[in-house]
Amino acid sequence: MKKLENIFSWSKSRDALFNECRRKYYYNHYGFWGGWEDSADRRTRQIYVLKNLQSRYVWLGSVVHEYIHQLLDQVRYGHDVDLYRLCGRLKKTMEQDFRNSETGRYVKYPKIRGRRYGLFEHEYDFFLSKQEWGEVFGDAELCVTNFFNSDLFRYIKSVDVENWLPLERLQCFDFEGTRVYVKLDFALRDGEKLIIFDWKTGRVRDIDADIQLACYALYSKEKWGIDPEDIVCKTYNLRIDKVDDYEINDGVIERTRDYMRDSIKSMKELLYDVGGNVAREEDFVMREDRNKCKYCNFKKMCKLF
Repeated sequence: MKKLENIFSWSKSRDALFNECRRKYYYNHYGFWGGWEDSADRRTRQIYVLKNLQSRYVWLGSVVHEYIHQLLDQVRYGHDVDLYRLCGRLKKTMEQDFRNSETGRYVKYPKIRGRRYGLFEHEYDFFLSKQEWGEVFGDAELCVTNFFNSDLFRYIKSVDVENWLPLERLQCFDFEGTRVYVKLDFALRDGEKLIIFDWKTGRVRDIDADIQLACYALYSKEKWGIDPEDIVCKTYNLRIDKVDDYEINDGVIERTRDYMRDSIKSMKELLYDVGGNVAREEDFVMREDRNKCKYCNFKKMCKLF
């Protein structure tokens, strides 16, 4: 079997992590490498386990995205959808995830594929009452229910499934020799337009998504040959049932290209060996402002708190 290589890539989430904390970025993209191997040293294995932790909010979003994907697949293949049963499966899935995390299964079996969620709150003994955990479960059900009853879902169902675009789990495109990863939640053609959908599960509307959505447009141009002016991006906040439309234009595209170019340059400047994508921990300093460190997956590695 060919040995896995840690190849340099870029994404908006990677850029956000780089700007948040250089040391956290190092652990998340370099320090963990090989931690899944049986021969991994204890420290590398621990970094690997910590990298895969999710906060309750990220977990909520992951499960909601998963079930909306299932819902759309059922519609795509002509199956009837029962919201009550869907929410029942959602609850059982989250209960199983919760038990696996609470019992430390993610630490004991970090390499097992599939459902091996480890929650930040369990790893760091972050106490939440039953009511607070119940709100997480309730919010997940609310998000899926809002989607099921939304005008947006009715619109999607009104479009012939032949115009729904297939999306791979792993989506990427080339930008000036760098692999760029994106994650489109859903896309369809409506006349001459490509409509890209992005599901959000936060408590507030995301009004600063230009770079992420412009990356979707760049991917769409390479993948399907669609010009940015023929693309409309819709972000749908599932929790508060609000839709925002974004028109992509040449100005946004050019600003995004410039931003990506500068971001990639800054990341590579800290590498010990750019060609081999090799990094050294000491070259990635911790952030000076420690306010966010309390909720960082890797605070055990930095011996904080």
